[in-house]
Amino acid sequence: MKIKRIAANIVAVLGFFAASQALANGSATGKVVNIQVVTSGGPHQQGVAFIYLESKPSGSPECGKLPRWAVDLGVNSGQAAYSLALAAQLSGKTVTITGQGSCDVWSDTETALYISEY
Repeated sequence: MKIKRIAANIVAVLGFFAASQALANGSATGKVVNIQVVTSGGPHQQGVAFIYLESKPSGSPECGKLPRWAVDLGVNSGQAAYSLALAAQLSGKTVTITGQGSCDVWSDTETALYISEY
């Protein structure tokens, strides 16, 4: 009985570590150094903005091969993120971007989950 309980605990711990690795979210803090807009593409075919910071993302999922963040300009939240990034770039303020842990907007770029300006 005790061995079954220990084995179950080991399986639970291993499952936790596997799940945490599968849900890797990248993040970075720094000044916005470049914003690139592609006018077509993305899930809604209404454009994608790529945001580059002076620091490279860490902890990004495997699909996030490029050192940038993607936002879908076809949704209000993507337009707000783009506006915030542009304002931060123009004012020279520092931002933190945290990703969703996926590349849903562009296949080689992590999708931004939120942007905070300081």
